[in-house]
Amino acid sequence: GPDSIKAAMMAEIMWNQSPKAFAEFHEALYEHQKVESDIWATEKYMLEIIEKYVPSGDAKKAKKSIRALEGLFEVKEDFKITTANGVSGTPTVFVNGVKTSTEALSETVNNELALKEKSTK
Repeated sequence: GPDSIKAAMMAEIMWNQSPKAFAEFHEALYEHQKVESDIWATEKYMLEIIEKYVPSGDAKKAKKSIRALEGLFEVKEDFKITTANGVSGTPTVFVNGVKTSTEALSETVNNELALKEKSTK
């Protein structure tokens, strides 16, 4: 959605606080996300999520960090990498370096396994 950059920045901030805080934030944000096309991942809402559902996180530090634009460089670097690799959203799945749809995932994996089996005979 339109506020995904800010949400990604907050995820980076939580990771920098601790991997456990990141995991708690990630889970809580997905459990409480709203309609993707709406702007909902606001600073205020994400800080409320941290206060209520992220016991390993520090909302006061996160507020200072997000206002200092911490995490923005990492998010921009991730965006460059994903764009260069044809990733435009989640989920995006690659099997042996080839992009596939989630609908075709099972078939793609089975085809790759069959090719591997042929090459080992």
